[in-house]
Amino acid sequence: MYSYCILLVVSFLSVCSGIENQWKVQEFPNPIYQVEDCGRSADVEKSWICDPNKVISEQDVNDISDKLVEIYTNSRCNCAMCINNRTGYIVMVAIMPKMYRIINASNSMSDIIQDARVYSYYLSMYWGSFATCKQLVLLLISRDDGVVYTLTQMDARRKLTDEMVTK
Repeated sequence: MYSYCILLVVSFLSVCSGIENQWKVQEFPNPIYQVEDCGRSADVEKSWICDPNKVISEQDVNDISDKLVEIYTNSRCNCAMCINNRTGYIVMVAIMPKMYRIINASNSMSDIIQDARVYSYYLSMYWGSFATCKQLVLLLISRDDGVVYTLTQMDARRKLTDEMVTK
């Protein structure tokens, strides 16, 4: 009886906390506009990494964030807008315990990867509207699915090819 009560309390608290364990793509926060929902502190103005469940440590998130800004600042994509504005490739990272499966219910790795591909595509549409030169790279990490998926938009794929990603 005691363990049943504990389980009930834990379940209730997880529901009340408002943080999903399995994320639907349309509900996953945007790190540009929903910084705190992405697990970042209130003093962070905008971010390119979202880890709402704090799957990795805050220090790791900060270190990764610094690298993402460095890539944007020190790289140059090939379009005129990037060249004129002296901006580069945009790398965004989505970290979650588990993605909500979009098309496949099977737990085979090929089906999980197919879902990660579709999930990443939709997430890039929600997040990447400002990537006017198709210079976005989106890294999806779904811990419980055991998948890390990299989506590269057209301009980014010229530098970071599919062959390089799969190595």
